[in-house]
Amino acid sequence: ADGGALDVVILEASGRVGGRLGTDVVDGYRCDLGFQLINPAYPEARRVLDLAALDLRPLPGAVVVATEQGHRVLGDPRRTPPSLLPRMVRDAAISLGGPVEKLAFVQWALSCARRRPDEILTTPDQAWSDALSSAGLTGDLRHAVLEPFLSGTLAEIDGSTSRRFVELLIRSFVRGRPS
Repeated sequence: ADGGALDVVILEASGRVGGRLGTDVVDGYRCDLGFQLINPAYPEARRVLDLAALDLRPLPGAVVVATEQGHRVLGDPRRTPPSLLPRMVRDAAISLGGPVEKLAFVQWALSCARRRPDEILTTPDQAWSDALSSAGLTGDLRHAVLEPFLSGTLAEIDGSTSRRFVELLIRSFVRGRPS
């Protein structure tokens, strides 16, 4: 290297750098591609990264879902900014799945969070879409929130990824602070 400069060659399968990550502009709107965050609860992230040095900024534990009735904020009340809490509580009460499905989701997510990884990995496996059905997640919450979220995160649309992997992913989201 001359004067601190390095010659660099970037090898990329697509026409732009970033792999699955990127931003496209469609009709004037910026559309992020891929899953652009790091979760400090990911075991490999804790193993290979100096997380403190990254000075991560946790994202709110909420999603905004577009419905025919407008945008709804759904999230984890422990990780939602105080300014969003009243709206989140109102939106959770009036939209996207009834109380039975919402309770089923909370039970499933907490079950994932409480179990040790080795427990998750040694239970019988199935496709995540079948596992959601078995957990009682069959209505609007599943179709409007969980399926799009998991499909985008997993880069698939058929729900065929291992239930074990999805439960480990949900475990890390409940226990971690995606940033």
